[in-house]
Amino acid sequence: MNYSVFCLKIDASRLSKEKKAYCAGLFFEKKRFNNAVIASQALSAFDYKTKTVSVKKQETFEERKITIISSTIRLSVRAEVNDTIQALSVLNKRGERERCYSGSGRACR
Repeated sequence: MNYSVFCLKIDASRLSKEKKAYCAGLFFEKKRFNNAVIASQALSAFDYKTKTVSVKKQETFEERKITIISSTIRLSVRAEVNDTIQALSVLNKRGERERCYSGSGRACR
């Protein structure tokens, strides 16, 4: 199967309140799911089909439902986290502990 990724710019002034809320919900659910994958002990064994994630609220944890993002997006988020951790591991082994990028995309120290 071939997949294509499209990056789009959305003119927020032309969106209705419902569509703006939907886009905000997508962002927050992806962020919560991303944090749940990182917090899990076994990244590759994390169940991407889960319908709820734990969110830390002050000193306690709350369960939040994941209703907007699909399981395909959840699977890609899990793979993205796994790839990021592997890339950070390689950089750490090379001795590049602190790495940042300027606005032009060049590495700086």
